[in-house]
Amino acid sequence: MIKNIKNAIIFVISLFAGCANHAIAAEFSYTSANAFGEGRIDGESLLISSSINSGDTVRLKNFILSDTKRYLETNRRIILSSTGGDISEALKIADFIQGTYSTVFVGKATGRCLSACFFMYLSAPTRMASLGSIGIHRPYLRKDIVSKMSPGEAMAEQKKAISYTRDRLTELGVPAQLIDKMISHSSDELYILTEAEILIDIGHYSNWYEQYLISRCNLRKHDVNSYFQPKKDSRAYGNSILATKIVDAEKCGHKLSAAEYITYLQRFLSE
Repeated sequence: MIKNIKNAIIFVISLFAGCANHAIAAEFSYTSANAFGEGRIDGESLLISSSINSGDTVRLKNFILSDTKRYLETNRRIILSSTGGDISEALKIADFIQGTYSTVFVGKATGRCLSACFFMYLSAPTRMASLGSIGIHRPYLRKDIVSKMSPGEAMAEQKKAISYTRDRLTELGVPAQLIDKMISHSSDELYILTEAEILIDIGHYSNWYEQYLISRCNLRKHDVNSYFQPKKDSRAYGNSILATKIVDAEKCGHKLSAAEYITYLQRFLSE
């Protein structure tokens, strides 16, 4: 019995916030909403919402193909508002986010990013989230899978799931202490990241991309820290000089990644 599902088990691990419905697929749309408050932004962002389920990556591809021009006009902006879901599908969408060098936003005005959605957020080279908008818990096996297992089998597979999650999060640059917090919270709990964990432990950029911007685009980590951590220096937040420096570095990175973005997108849409 266990041999029939052993090879597939890690990729059907459910990372749910609460009791997300397997039958509800992710929803894709365009929005000019501001993830962080009232008002609208100039242009539109791709909004990925609801629960992530098997086949959603194909649905994302078809959604983009239905109006490719409109997707291109989002300028690689994505808003995440998902309760989590199928981890293997979330990782595929995470690959899309990373491969297109997208900027991801999560704010309570548009909805939180929970559970498996966390992997999608982490994959973004540039990301921003508001306090209270990111929630995590340990990976767990779906009840229909556990119902076919003995305690010993469940223990072995749960350990594999946790080991896989720990390795993947480490690869994405998540500090060990935050991974431990995630693992310590059960499937019916939700740990909400603190401001410090969002701004410092996770950061505004993926580690590799931050270093790339430092090396190629004159980004200064001190400027980023000062601007995005107002409690350390209340005078820095909203500082137009710092903001201009950061925006200029990000524009530089956006330009340098353009060719690889187009190559990846063409391949994604043709598969």
